[in-house]
Amino acid sequence: MLSMKETCSIIWNKVSRIGLREGEDALQFREVILLNRLILIMLLVMFVYLPVEWAVNGWQMIPASISLDGLIMLTLVFHHYRLFAVGHFYLYIVSNLFMILMGLAVGKGVQNYVVLIPIVLLSVIMFKTKVLRITLFLITLSLYFIQQYLFNIVDPLVQIPDETKAMFAIIFFVLAILLTFIIGFYFMGINKEYEGIIILQKENLEVKNKEITDSITYAKRIQTAILPPDSVIRKHLKDHFILYLPKDVVAGDFYWMEHLNDTVLFAAADCTGHGVPGAMVSVVCNNALNRSVREEGLTDPGKILDRAREIIVHEFGKSNEDVKDGMDISLCVLNTKTLELKWAGANNPLWYVRNNELNEIRPDKQPIGQYFNARPFTTHSLKMQKDDVLYVITDGYQDQFGGEKGKKYKASNLKQFLTTNHKRSLEEQKTMIKDSFFAWKGKNEQVDDVCVIGVKI
Repeated sequence: MLSMKETCSIIWNKVSRIGLREGEDALQFREVILLNRLILIMLLVMFVYLPVEWAVNGWQMIPASISLDGLIMLTLVFHHYRLFAVGHFYLYIVSNLFMILMGLAVGKGVQNYVVLIPIVLLSVIMFKTKVLRITLFLITLSLYFIQQYLFNIVDPLVQIPDETKAMFAIIFFVLAILLTFIIGFYFMGINKEYEGIIILQKENLEVKNKEITDSITYAKRIQTAILPPDSVIRKHLKDHFILYLPKDVVAGDFYWMEHLNDTVLFAAADCTGHGVPGAMVSVVCNNALNRSVREEGLTDPGKILDRAREIIVHEFGKSNEDVKDGMDISLCVLNTKTLELKWAGANNPLWYVRNNELNEIRPDKQPIGQYFNARPFTTHSLKMQKDDVLYVITDGYQDQFGGEKGKKYKASNLKQFLTTNHKRSLEEQKTMIKDSFFAWKGKNEQVDDVCVIGVKI
C-alpha cells in the first residue's frame, strides 16, 4: 500500500504531465508542466480557503469559489486534448475575470491589485511573441483601471465587513506571492538544470572537437605525405612555384609529380568536394595517377588520364552506392632536354606565356571519374621555348568571391595578372598571386581549395 507521500507524488507528477507526450518540444514541455502545476496549486489554495470562507462568511461566497475552481480546472481539460493555445488564452481570460469580478463583488478595500503580478507573469510564460505579451499586459492593466473606476459608480454585489475585506486582501496577497514565488523558483530550478546540461554538453563538445581536430590534423599529415616534397620538385623543376591554399585543414586539391629519366610529369588536380571528403577522394585519385605511371609505365598524358579514370571508376564501383566522385586535372609531361611538352586536361586548362602573350589550351570537358559520355582524353604536344612560363591551376582561385561588389575573381582577371607579371621571378610571382588572392577575398570566406603551379622553361 502506498504511503501518503508516494500517493501525493504520483498525483503531482500525473497532473504535471497532463497533455504531454514522449519527445515533446523542450520549450513546450517546460511551459505545460509549469502551468499544470500552477493550476494544481491554485486549486489546492482555493480548497484550503473554502473552510476559512465558510467559517467567516457562511455559504454566501462558497458557490462563487467552487465555480472559480471549476473554471480553472477546465484549463487542464484543454491541455489533456493538447489544445495548449486555447488553454492559455482561456486561463488568461479566467484570471482577468477573477480579478475584476472578485473586486466588484466585494468593493474597495480588497486590494486585489496584487493579483496583477501572477497574471502578468502567466502572460509572459504562456505567450511566445513579444507583441502579444505586451498587448495582453496592457489589456490587463486597462481592465484593472476600469475596475477601479467602476468601484466609484457601482455598489458592491456583496456587503461584507471591513474585517472580512482585510482577510480577502491577505488571501489575495498570499496567493499572488505564492504563485510568483513558485514561478520564480521553478524557472530558477529549470535554469540551473539547463545550465548543468549546457556545461556537460559543452564539455562533451570540447572533447569531441579535440578528437575530431586531432584526427583531421593527423589526416593532414597523411595527405601531406602523398604530396611531392619541395626538395624533389626543385631537383627536377629548378624554376617553379606552387601556391597551395586548402580551404580547410585538409583539401580536395593536390599537386602531383613523377619523373622518368629526363621526363618530368606534374599536375594540379581538383577532387570532388573539399575538407575531409575531398581529401579522401584525393588519396584515391593520387593513387590512380601513381599506378598509371609507376606500375604501368605510361608517359602519354592522355593515356594516363584514361587509365586513371578506369582505376577510379573501378575503386568507387565497389560501393553499393552510386559514387560519382572524381577529379579535374591539368597534367603536363615535360622533357627537360628536348623541351617537348605533352599535356592533357580534364576540365582544367593549360596556360603558358610566350612573348608577353598568354596562350590557352582548352581541356576535354569531362572529369576523371564516372561520366555518361566518357571518351578518350586528348594529348596535346608543344615545343616549348626558353623563358616560356607554364601555369596549371585548379578553379578555386578564379571562383573566389570578393572585391568591392563581392563577385567572383574570374579567369580573365587571373590571366591578365599572370600576363602582366610573368617576367618577375617565380618566387616573387607566388607572393604576388597569394597577396592578390587574400586582398580580393577580404573578409569573405574562402569558397574552395586553391592550387596554382608555375614553371619557367
